[in-house]
Amino acid sequence: MANVSIKIPQIGEGLQEARLVAVLKKPGEKISKDEPIYQMETDKAIMDIECPYEGTLVEWLAKEDAVLPIGADIAIIDTETKAENNDTPDDNDSKNQSSSSPSTTLNSPSNESRSNNTDIRHLNIPPRTRAHAKSLGLSNEDLTKIPSKTGKLMPEDVDNWVENKPATSSSKQQNPDYPCTIKELPSKQRVLGSRLSRGCSIVVPATLQIVCDWDKLIIATKKLREKNPEEKLSPFTLFAFAVAKSVKEHPIFKSNLTENWEIREYDNLSLGIAVAGENDSLLLAVVNKAEVLDWENFKKELRSSIDKTRTGEDMAHAAVTLSLSNMQSFGVRDGIPVVVPPAAGTIFLGEEFLDLRVVDGNVHYVMVANVTMTFDHRMINGVGAAQFLNTIKQNVENIENICT
Repeated sequence: MANVSIKIPQIGEGLQEARLVAVLKKPGEKISKDEPIYQMETDKAIMDIECPYEGTLVEWLAKEDAVLPIGADIAIIDTETKAENNDTPDDNDSKNQSSSSPSTTLNSPSNESRSNNTDIRHLNIPPRTRAHAKSLGLSNEDLTKIPSKTGKLMPEDVDNWVENKPATSSSKQQNPDYPCTIKELPSKQRVLGSRLSRGCSIVVPATLQIVCDWDKLIIATKKLREKNPEEKLSPFTLFAFAVAKSVKEHPIFKSNLTENWEIREYDNLSLGIAVAGENDSLLLAVVNKAEVLDWENFKKELRSSIDKTRTGEDMAHAAVTLSLSNMQSFGVRDGIPVVVPPAAGTIFLGEEFLDLRVVDGNVHYVMVANVTMTFDHRMINGVGAAQFLNTIKQNVENIENICT
């Protein structure tokens, strides 16, 4: 007897991932050769996957609803016949009998009850989208109602539908000892929560902080206000411009990492700005082509996008690779931001405060601000992130020249 791993098989050209719909055997149960042991779902169908060995199921290596890459180990089988596991008379036979290539059978009507009560097998819904929908608490029936922009239902289509779905009314729980009100989590927060949860499962975060001298940025803000008193210009706008210009020297921050471990570098930076909405909701304003805009056009685009977001429009899209979170007006000096895929990083700006500096042997106070960045360590390393932060620092401290 020997333990053998069962792998997700390659079914169809170009297939890269599949969702584990259901397991049909429990650990400790006997399995016959060619007996269906689990169901997997691809972009095209739900399939019963048959076991290439006779033996006993030892353990499942993945949970139901997990989206797995093709070739990933999914189970361990204790085979009862050594010869079947080791019989490799020639290369072709061994490949045909490999545990990575079990046979498959399309799901029959009699098996439909194993998956769900609503038949969505023939809809163009990738496994990633179905997993995302389930994380939002959506049913298969809900999925049939969601319109798609491209013909294939994508996670962003699901997010748009959830955000525009009317909220259900509150209800009182009938417990006289511990009365409470049960409310549905707001739709936008559900979408954000799902993105954050996904980020925790795939992103390897790392965080660095740098201290920027803030005096010159404050002086530059005052001078620009004097030129145009009617313009409501904030130091944050200048800071955002300094960040955008820094990306020109560090193009990795206008990139993201795909599910296939490929870096997608966009031609231009889509810079996200976190905006607080009603009832502590969090939306994202976006300045597209941020690093190539001049100062006048940058501040106009930033103000326009923030104004749109404050009307309830979330401008987040898949090409937003870097986001800014401004906590200066809340008196928060430090914070550790989170990265929301597919972004490469998030920058936190803390409140300005006085700090001691020694110049030419003399001690004096200067106004400073902490700039903290969390980045995806899977594609960006510490030195590259530190160099980017230092470029931001240089641009902040030279902001008057950059804005002219």
